[in-house]
Formats: sequence, C-alpha cells, structure tokens
Amino acid sequence: MEEANRMIKKASNALYYIALATVAGGLIAYARTTPELKNSLLIVNLILAFIYAALGFWCRNKPLAAIITGVALYALIFIINAISNPLTILAGIVFKIFAVAFFIRGIKAAIEADKLKKELNIG
Repeated sequence: MEEANRMIKKASNALYYIALATVAGGLIAYARTTPELKNSLLIVNLILAFIYAALGFWCRNKPLAAIITGVALYALIFIINAISNPLTILAGIVFKIFAVAFFIRGIKAAIEADKLKKELNIG
C-alpha cells in the first residue's frame, strides 16, 4: 500500500510541476508581449495553471483519469498554439520535452498504482 501511495504522489507531483511551469511561462510571456495582450495572456495561463493544480489534487483519488485529462489538455493547448502560430511548435521545446516526460512518468506511476491496488484488493 505504501508503494501505491508513493506512485500516486509522483503522478500528482507531475501535474503540480506542469502548473508551476505554466505560471512561469505565463509570467515570461506577460513580460515579452504587447500591452494589449498582457492581461489576457496572463489570465489564460493562470487559469491553465489552476486547472493543472486541480488535476494534481484530483490525482490523489483518480490518478490515471487526472493524468490523462492533463495530457489531453496539454495536447489541446499545443495544437491551438500550433494552428495560431506554427513557430510555437519549436518554441520552448525543452519545456515541452520535460512536460511530456512528466506526463509519461505520471501515467506509468498511476498504472502501476492501480495494478498494485488490484493485487492487494484495495478499493
């Protein structure tokens, strides 16, 4: 049971890291963008960060569902950005690599936690 809880914590932390990176990215974008877009860009990033943090919290109860929702949200944002400005595909590539790595790690941890819970006959 302790191992399952540790794995769930890893999955939850992955979403919290994405939330923090989203806030940081929003603040950087806020500093670099035109005055007309500053506030809306910051608000959108803060809302996204809040959603990722909420998914991290939800991850304690439903880790696999929370991580998959986080991946879907991340992919949707990536696609919208790529459509609006194709140059964003390569922009922040290091962050994107880390984000995908965190999601993969989180999904693996959630799957392993589910398997362990089934083996131990825990809810």
